Parts: sequence; C-alpha cells; structure tokens
Amino acid sequence: MAPATNGLHLKRSPPDPDRRPRKRVATAKIEPLTPTPTRTNSQPAASLNAMVSRQPAPSRRKSAFSPGAIVRVALRHFVTYDACQFCPGPHLNMIIGPNGTGKSTIVCAIALGLGGATSLLGRAKDISEFVKHGYERASIEIELQGYPSGRNPVIKRSIQRSNNSSSWKINGNAAAFKDVQTLVKSFRIQVDNLCQFLPQDKVCEFAQLSPSELLRETQKAAGAVELAGWHEQLIQLRNNEKHLTATTQEANRVIETLEKRNSVQEREVQRYEEREGILRQIKILETRIPLAEYAVAKDQYDEARTARKQAHRVVKQLREQSNPHMDRKRAVEDQIRDTEGVKDEMQRLSRDANQRFGKKMTEVEKLDTECDNLRSRLSEIRNREVTYKRQMAEMKQEIDQLQRDVAAGPPDESTTTTNAEIADITRQTSQLYEKVAEVQGKQQEIARQSHDYQTQIGAMHQQLRDLEDVRNQRLEFLRNFSPDTHRAVRWLRDNRDKFREQVFEPACLEINVSNPAYCAAIETLLPASSMKTFVCQTEEDYRTFTREVNDGLRLKVNAVMFGNKTLDDYPSPVPRAQLQTMGFNQYALDFVDGPAPVLVALCELDRLHATPISLGDVDNEAVDNSQLLRQYIARNTLYTIQRSRYGRRLPFVQANPLKASRFLRQSSNVERKAELERNIESLRQELSSHEYQVRELKQAENDLRDQDHGLRRAKEQLVQQKRELQSQRRDYERKKVQLESSKSRLHDLKQAPRQDEALCTDIRTKLHSLAVRRGRCVIQSKECLQKSLDAQLQHTQAFLAHLQAVTQLAQVDRELEAFDRELREASEAFHDAEARLKEAKATVTTLLHKAEAVKASVDDAFWAEVQQYGQDYTLDQLQAALISERTKAELTQAANPAVIEQYQARCQEIDRRKTSLQDQQAQLTQIQATMGALKAQWCAQVGDMVTSISQHFAAAFERIGCAGEVRLSPHEDFDKWGIDILVKFRQHDELQVLTGQRQSGGERSVSTILYLMALQELAVAPFRVVDEINQGMDPRNERMVHRQLVNVACETLTAQYFLITPKLLPNLDYHPRMKVLCIYNGEWQPDKFPLNKYITNKRRTPA
Repeated sequence: MAPATNGLHLKRSPPDPDRRPRKRVATAKIEPLTPTPTRTNSQPAASLNAMVSRQPAPSRRKSAFSPGAIVRVALRHFVTYDACQFCPGPHLNMIIGPNGTGKSTIVCAIALGLGGATSLLGRAKDISEFVKHGYERASIEIELQGYPSGRNPVIKRSIQRSNNSSSWKINGNAAAFKDVQTLVKSFRIQVDNLCQFLPQDKVCEFAQLSPSELLRETQKAAGAVELAGWHEQLIQLRNNEKHLTATTQEANRVIETLEKRNSVQEREVQRYEEREGILRQIKILETRIPLAEYAVAKDQYDEARTARKQAHRVVKQLREQSNPHMDRKRAVEDQIRDTEGVKDEMQRLSRDANQRFGKKMTEVEKLDTECDNLRSRLSEIRNREVTYKRQMAEMKQEIDQLQRDVAAGPPDESTTTTNAEIADITRQTSQLYEKVAEVQGKQQEIARQSHDYQTQIGAMHQQLRDLEDVRNQRLEFLRNFSPDTHRAVRWLRDNRDKFREQVFEPACLEINVSNPAYCAAIETLLPASSMKTFVCQTEEDYRTFTREVNDGLRLKVNAVMFGNKTLDDYPSPVPRAQLQTMGFNQYALDFVDGPAPVLVALCELDRLHATPISLGDVDNEAVDNSQLLRQYIARNTLYTIQRSRYGRRLPFVQANPLKASRFLRQSSNVERKAELERNIESLRQELSSHEYQVRELKQAENDLRDQDHGLRRAKEQLVQQKRELQSQRRDYERKKVQLESSKSRLHDLKQAPRQDEALCTDIRTKLHSLAVRRGRCVIQSKECLQKSLDAQLQHTQAFLAHLQAVTQLAQVDRELEAFDRELREASEAFHDAEARLKEAKATVTTLLHKAEAVKASVDDAFWAEVQQYGQDYTLDQLQAALISERTKAELTQAANPAVIEQYQARCQEIDRRKTSLQDQQAQLTQIQATMGALKAQWCAQVGDMVTSISQHFAAAFERIGCAGEVRLSPHEDFDKWGIDILVKFRQHDELQVLTGQRQSGGERSVSTILYLMALQELAVAPFRVVDEINQGMDPRNERMVHRQLVNVACETLTAQYFLITPKLLPNLDYHPRMKVLCIYNGEWQPDKFPLNKYITNKRRTPA
C-alpha cells in the first residue's frame, strides 16, 4: 500500500458561461496505510511503524502556518484506520469522502489528540471505544506549528483498551495530561469551544446554546485573553455584591428592631436611672453637708485675707469650665448642618423612586388592558364554535323532518271549480278594488315617505348622541386625569345660573380637531394646564368662579379671562400662501373647532395661530431664512427655534417627538351638530303634513270598504278553500326545494375551513408573553417602591438626628446660662466673705472634726465624688437639695431590675452589630468600586468585539440575500449577559433569534457557519474545525456559503480551517490557498495508486 502523498486533484465539469474560470487548488489524499477492515495484504507492526515514521514533515514557513496550527496528523489503529498520516494546509482544508470512510474520525482524532474529552464529540463515552476493533492500543500524533523561536511541538496520545486509559508524550518525552493542557492552552486552542471546534454530532447544539453560553464561547474564541477572566470576576463580584447587600439590609433590619424594642423600655429605664441617681444624690448630700458646714466656716475665717484672690480664682475657674460647653455648642451646630443635607438628599431620592414606581405601574395597567382584549377575543372564538355545533345539529334535524314530509306526497284535489266562483266575484268587485287600491297606493306612498323620514330622524338622533358621547368620554377620562377639574366641570354644569355670561368648560371638552391626523400635533402644542383651563368672558364671572371653585370647594383648577380680545388680535406671522411654499399645510388654529373665547385663550397661552403644521417634510432652509417662526411641526416632530441674543443671532433648534393624543383623538363636529338639528326639525314638519293627508285618505278607504264588505266575505270563503289547496301543494314543492338547499348548506358548512384552534393558540401565546412582561414590570415596580421606602427610612433617621442635635443645642445654651449665673453668685459671695469671718471662727474647729469623721466613714472613690459635687453650693442649698431629693425618692416608683439588664444587653448588641455593619458596608463599597472599574474595561472590549462580529455576520447574510445581526444582551447580573443571533431568510419575515427549534436544520447550518466565519475575522484561535455543517442546506445556500467560506478562510492572515463534508456540488469556487483532502478508505485498497496517471488521462479527455 502506498503512503499518503500530496498531489494535484482536478475535476472537470461542463463549462458554465456565467461563471468565472476556477483556479487550481492543491489537494491531498488521506489513505489508510493498511487495508481496512480486512488485512488481506497484512504487514508486520514494525513495517507499519516504519511507514508512519517515513512520512515527510511539512516545511516550516513563517508566513504560512500560524503558531498552534496543525502541521501533521498521524493515526494508528484509531476507529476505522489501521494507520494513516496527512498534512493539512495553513488555510482552508476541505476533507471530503463518502459516508463511512472516516471523515468524522479525523475530527475525533484532532479533539482527543489535543486533550479533549470524549463528551465533546457526542459519540462514545469511554476513550477505549476509539481503539479499532481487534486491537488493544491506538495512538494519535499531532504536530503543531511552533512559535518562530522554537521547534514544532509534537503531542502523542496512546490509548489502552484493556484499562480504558491514556498516556501522553510531548516531543517523544512522557508528559502528564496537565502538561498537555498547558501546552495546548498556550496556543489558545479550545477544543471544548463550539465556536472553534464543532463536531458533526454537536452542530445542532450550537443553535441551542443559550445567549450567556454563546457569549462565553465567543469570548474564548474571538476575544482578548483577559476577557473571559474579567467576565468570571464580574460574575463573582456581582454575586458577592448581592450577598453583602442582602446581609447589610438584614443587619439594618435587626438593628432597627433592637432599637425599637429599647425605645419601648426607654421610659422605664429612665425612671430606674433617675431613682438610682436620686438615692446616690441623697447619700452624697448627706456626706457633703458636713463638709459644706466646715467649708462655710473656713471660708468665713479666711475670707478677709484671701477674698479677692479666692474670688478671682472662682471666676476664672467658672470661665474655664464654660469653654468645653462652647466647643460642644459649635460641634452640635455643625451636626445640625450635616443632618439637614442628608435629610434633603434622602427626600430627593424618595421622590425620584416614587416617580419611577408610577411609570412602572402605568405600564402594568397597559399590559392588563392588552390581556383583557386578548381574553375577549378568545371568548368570542369559543362562542363561535358553540354556535357552529348548534347550527349543525339544527340543520340535521330540519333535513330529517323535510325528508319525512316529501315522502308523504302532494295533495290530490283540484281548484278548478273554486277558481270559477272566485273569478265571478272578482269581476263584480273589480271596480271597488281599483278604487281601494288607488287610495291605498296613495297611503302607502305617504307611509313610505313618513317611514323614510322617521328613519332619517332616528339616524340623525344617533349621530347627535355619538357626537355627545365624545364629550362624555373625554369627561370620563378627565375624572382619572384630573379629579379636581372633573369636579369643577360637574359643579359648573349645575350652577350656570350664577354667571352673567357663559363660562366655557376646559379646552379638552370644548374643542375638536377637524382632521384626526392632526390630533397628536395639536395636543402636543397644548400642555396639560391649558387643556384643563376654564375660560370666562367677564371679569365678574372670573371672580365668581375662582371664589366658588378655588376658595369654596378648595379645588386646584385654572381659569382665565381675555374678554377684550378676539381672534383678529392674533394675526399669523407668515401669510398662508407663503406658508405652503415652505411645505406646511396650515396653522394649528386652522384645524381646531371650538368657541371663539376658548380659541382666543389658546392663542394667547399656546400660540396656536403662529405654529404651522405639516404631515410631511418642510423646507428647513426657507424656515430659517424667514426668521418669523418660533416653532413648527413637521412629520412627527415639534421643532422649537431659539436665537442667540449675541453676535449673528444664530438659531438653536430643539426637536421633540409628538406626544400621543389622549383627549382629542375622538373629536366631534360642531357644524355637523347644528346641521343635524335643522334637518330633524324640517323632517318633523313634513311628518305633520303627512299625518293630515293620511287621515283624509283613510276616511275614503273606509267608505269603499263598507261597500265591498258583503262581497269580500263570500270571496274570502272561496279564496280560503283555494288557498288551503294551493298552500298544501306549495308547501310540498317548497319542502322539496328546501330539502336540497339544506343538504347543500350542510355540506358547505362541513367543508368550511376552520382556523379557530390555531388562532386560540396564537392568542394564548400572546397572553403568556404579556404575562411575562407584566411580571417583569411588577418586579421592577416593587424594586422602585423598596428604594423609596429605604430612602424614606434614611430621611426619617436623618430627621431624628437633626432633632436630637437641636435639643442638644438648647441644653448647651441652658448650661452656659447656668455658668453665667454661678459666676454672678461667686462675685456676690466675695463681698459677703469678710462679714462671715468672725462668725465662722468659733465653729470652724468643731466642724472640722465632724468633717474628718464623715470622711473616715466612706471609701476613697466615694469621697472623691463627694468632693467634686456642689463645690459652689451653699449649706442652705445643699440642705434644700437633700430635702428635695428625699421627696423625689419617695415619689419615684422603683423599676424592675431585670428590664434594666435586658435594656443594657440590647444596647451592647446594637453597638456590636453597628460595628459589624460598618465593616460590611466598607467591603460592599470596595466591591462596587472594583466591579465598576472592571465592568468599564470588559464592556468596552466586549461591545467592540460583538459590533465587529455583527458587521461581518450581517455582511455575510446580505451576500446570500438574507439578513442577520448579532446583538449583545446586557443584564444587571453578569452571568445573564449574552449574545443573541438574529436571522431572516425570507423577505416578508422579521429578524428572529436563532434557536434550536424556530429555524429549519438548513437555516441553522447556514447561520452557524456564517457566525463562525464572522469570528474568523477576529480569530485568536490557530485553527477551526467544522464537521458536515452543510447538512440540510439547499444547493443555493450551500453554494453561496461555500463561496464566502473560501474567500474568508483563504485570506493571508486568517487562521487554519478544517471543513468536513461528504458531498460537493459541481462548479464550486476554489482558491489557490485552500487544500482538498480526499479520503480513500475501504475494505480493499490497490497496491499502487498512480494519481499522476489519472490526472494526465483526465486532462486528455475533452471537456
């Protein structure tokens, strides 16, 4: 058997005049080195090894193979191969061969030989199942292109069937699997990435990748090295952020609960501390009074000698003691300013969150309305099915009855005699009948005209009611839009007698738009305040209205009065003829119908007379040059023009989209209403005239009928007899016809197409979609509400802190006032000291002994506290304080000590939890800062990557006459970020997300290969493998996709590409850089394969 060799493979096909000549392509063949599966020409194993070792390695050209590209693959006893070797090219390698020859085996060999798991291939589970049947060992050897500075690494994997194990070698040296992974990863080879390595059994899984999975795979295949790592870091940081956020919220809740429980017991604790303080105060006073007595005597004794020095020392001491209180006062004032800022910021955050909550709830109501409409349609379809079944049953019953009646046969009697008698009476009464018929004809004509008039009057009344319903509908909408305005309208309608002139209701009820196409434009020009404004015609009515409604009813409504102005006072800035040359239709005022005072108010308030409107484009240059228009509407946009007050007064144009019409989308026609009322009155006069004529003709008819009465009775008897006979015969004929008609209708009803079930399914799908959207809106509204509550809680906390600081400031002011009072008392005591010296000298010795005895009776700590207490108090003050404290102790109720212990324990717990909370918040802030910086880098690079992929993907789809787009789908959780692939294969369809179910197999294949080709432009992988991606494609798509694949994969700087396919269409495009690898494998192989001879023969064969 000959070894695999590189050669030239040409295939001639009938010439196509519309196709350009194809270039020759370098091809190779992949042949087993021994026959398979039978070994008729068996060779020793050593011979096989020698043949494999003799395979020439490809030349290394720096410009050809990228580092990591596959240079050579050698297999031995692997799946279908005994032994083979092939050398792919550096660009596109097309591996072709019949089914079952081993094309996908090449894919398996590349995956497993580069460290891939068997699960990636979707085939055998155990590695031992890849050893060829009848052998115990198999090997895969892959040579990769190395970096310019080093040799080509050769990875060899040996597989043992008996123990289902593998061994590895790198460049002939034994290596661990981890070393192989490191080597493969250094070349950015990812056989587990479907964007780089797509086996045959995994093609369908590509379309079923979730957006997040597709993003991860795409990052690995086409993104920078650090992108995937950044993504994983962001996912972990986000999870940590959510965990810490929940933890801090729970900690705040626990602290709040503990503080609330303490606040309940705070009063009892205060009573306990107050009583303990009183009892300790009593003991201090009882110990302090003897000292005070001695101090008084000693002061009296020493006062003459040291009065001035003592007074100066006391005053200085008091001033120094006041300094900390002044510092405390300044600190409290700073705290007040800080808490005011926090309080205002939290109030703003709460207001913003409430506004977002309102918007979300409006969206929820809109979705509820859409769901109700769909449910109504579903109920209507079900009712239609019930009606259909009932009609079928009734029609079958009717056919059964008709068949029985027809079977009975027609009547036998004749009407000849009866007809003769009737003819005789008819000749006698013919003259009377003619006269009656003439009178009746006149009556019928009048009756017909009267009926027509009545019908016209009824229709006109209905039109009037319809016009009035528009006003009622607007009023009902106004109830929800502005309850105060709605109440004011109701009050005005009940109290019109209080005004001299008519007071017009708000513009939203009074005006109408003659052309519905302009409703949105008019309503955009009229703000809500103008739409709700009442218009008075006199100043007296204006004062009456505001007094009764604004002051009396306390309603917040607007009222204006421009009684001295008319519409002539509001000329148009640009003549209408010139306006039309600019592209405008008319001014806004021209499309509005309503009372003149209301239109005057709208011109004054909102410049309807000076704002032109166009449903199409306008000449913007003409508008700018005129410098006469301050605002105008073109298409669906309101343009507001402002000019600079300086320099050349250049214009500044602000464009805002039109608002959707709410009030004016249903308008009534005032002129039409007046015309209808005039027509009704005219028709009523005609009806009165007809009634008089009918009475005259009725009397003449009665006279004729009296003459004819006798003849008619006789004739009626005969006619009755004839009628009965004729009725029986007609009934028989009618039933025959009706029987055939009923059968035909029953057949048509059964054959009528019914699509109710499909329509019901579509409606249920839409209901489910709306329910999902509604659920998202409800969750988002809940989040907004929670943010509002959090901000309000923080606002309340800031308010309490601010209130506490204000109270502390008042306390400090009181303490400073007390120090001032003590300073004044010390000065007075200085003047009295000398008078008390002689009186105190006699008692100072006795009081000294008493004080020493008291000191000996207490411990040092208590004695020190006694000395500090009330140093400036007089004896009388101490004694009075003692009496006061004893009285307080008798009046103060003792508290429960257990409650006090619980309170103090909770205080300690609160302090501990607040410290922990501060640490968690600091950690959360650090995580958020890190995540923000990392997100900015990651988002920028991922966005650029997806944008580039989408551009190439869309261009590829456009070249095959379809449309495609790749979008990045962001989410607040980074593990839910994803990539959506959108495709459109038919002109009338919309772009749809690529899934494993929505598109056909061929469409998924086209989308998959074009996405992989788009990645080729950003290739960071050295090669890509795609196995039988063209399965399910129609020839047209396969041809166009093949052309694009050749063009993209054969560019100079692109990565290596392996395309596995079992079939080839004729006349495909080829490229000099691509290489075709043909698999020659089967039960019998020739000893020699003279490829050059076959090529020569083919060239000699005429085309």
